This record gives sequence, structure tokens and C-alpha cells, in this order.
Amino acid sequence: MLGAGFSGRRRMAHWWALDLGLDFLRGIDANGYHRDEVATGASVVLYPRYRDFNQIYLLGGLDFSHARVFSEQARPHLANGTSDSYDYLGLHAGLGVEILFNEGLGLMLDAVAFGRTRLEASDQYPEFFDETDHSASNTSGGCLVRSGLVLWW
Repeated sequence: MLGAGFSGRRRMAHWWALDLGLDFLRGIDANGYHRDEVATGASVVLYPRYRDFNQIYLLGGLDFSHARVFSEQARPHLANGTSDSYDYLGLHAGLGVEILFNEGLGLMLDAVAFGRTRLEASDQYPEFFDETDHSASNTSGGCLVRSGLVLWW
């Protein structure tokens, strides 16, 4: 899946910041469905070497996301036959590097791992369903690789 997002970071002290973000993702998910997802997140960002121009950082926090999935064929485990929607609450953690252009603008690259669970989890319509062994799950995880500009306020 590919996407775009926006993030704002507020430096609370030299060595840490609060990051608020909004991401939009679209593509084919692990089940082979067309998927649109909107995610919001709040992270604490720690800068162990905050005096360096190129700053390595650690981040972690909470996220909420909403996804809509679509299938071209009717599926018995999708609530609406050919579509379904999922709301998630999860945790994330990652590692990145930021190159500062000035005090208000930077370029970042990071990798973020996440784990999440559905808020409206349903045994009748689980998100993941293996038709061979009939196992099902309403939790998921993954990794995002992100790059972009960071605006400080």
C-alpha cells in the first residue's frame, strides 16, 4: 500500500517532542482486497543526540485508524458481502533520522512497527480469515517506512 501524510512536531524540550500525524493509505491489503485507510497518531519523539545537526530519534505512541475494504466478489466474512469497514486502536514504535534545514523545517526518514486491534471486533466477520484451516483474527501488525518534511511549531 502507498500513502501520504502530514505531521507536526512540537519540541517540548531539547531532547523530546510531541508529534501529531494524519496519514492516508490506499492499495491492496494482505487479503487481496482494495483498501482505503485513514490513520491518526500521537507520538513521543526522543532525541538522544539532540545537539547533532542530523538527529537520530526514537518514537512511540498511540494510533487510531479507520479502513474500508472492497472485494470484486462476494465474500462470506465481509459484513456487506463485497465490502466492510474496520476501526482500530493500536501502539507503534520506531527509529528514524531527521536532517534539520532550520528551526522550523526538517527532512525525516523512519521505520515504524505497529500492532493494533479492531474496536468493533466481530467473530462473524473477522478481518483475517484463512479458508484452509478456518483460523480467524481481529488483530494485525506491520511496519511502515516513511519519509517526508516535518514542520515544527
